[in-house]
Amino acid sequence: MRRGVVWTPDLRYVDTHCHVDLYPNPTAIMQEAERESVGIVAVTNTPSAFEPMVRLASGFSNVVVALGLHPELAIEREAELQLVPGLIKKTPFLGEIGLDGTARDVRVAASQQRVLRTILAHANSDGPRVMTVHTRRAVQAARRGE
Repeated sequence: MRRGVVWTPDLRYVDTHCHVDLYPNPTAIMQEAERESVGIVAVTNTPSAFEPMVRLASGFSNVVVALGLHPELAIEREAELQLVPGLIKKTPFLGEIGLDGTARDVRVAASQQRVLRTILAHANSDGPRVMTVHTRRAVQAARRGE
């Protein structure tokens, strides 16, 4: 993975938060974006999805892959945090990370907070990173102390 990402100046747009791996044909999406001069930050929902997405995006100069663990999957996939220290060195991009204030179960909210804190603890371990952050109703949840 490229650490010092510099997109070509001919890009017209950059989608900073695309779940390209969830499309039925992600390769077709990346090819179309490349033809249309669109850059993609391909966010991943789980650490285990990161390397497969890197392989899928290889050869596309318009696509970079972000390491993430979606807050809605935090409690189910919290064990995947063990992958973060090794994977985070492979990309300057983090996403999908954050909090989702729609969680009503305190265990889910606590898991989201642990996941986010752990990822952020590694975030600048070897240089700055660009982050795309999920914040659905997170401000209200934080104010309530959830």
